[in-house]
Amino acid sequence: ADDSLASGHSSAEELVRIARVRGVGTVLVGHNPEICEAVALAAGRELPVPPGSVACLEVGAGEGSWPRLAWLR
Repeated sequence: ADDSLASGHSSAEELVRIARVRGVGTVLVGHNPEICEAVALAAGRELPVPPGSVACLEVGAGEGSWPRLAWLR
């Protein structure tokens, strides 16, 4: 559990940073609007992210690397 994943505590950029710091295989469970914003950041556009959605974001190792949406289900 990490308080920064609670609703209203982190931006989309912060969620991506947390995943990058934690490394390969990291799974973040959170709430909208933050999760929806992180998916939009990685996809380059807004997408519907209803409750129960699962998304795979490739965040890269470098702090300046841009996240990429691999899939959304």
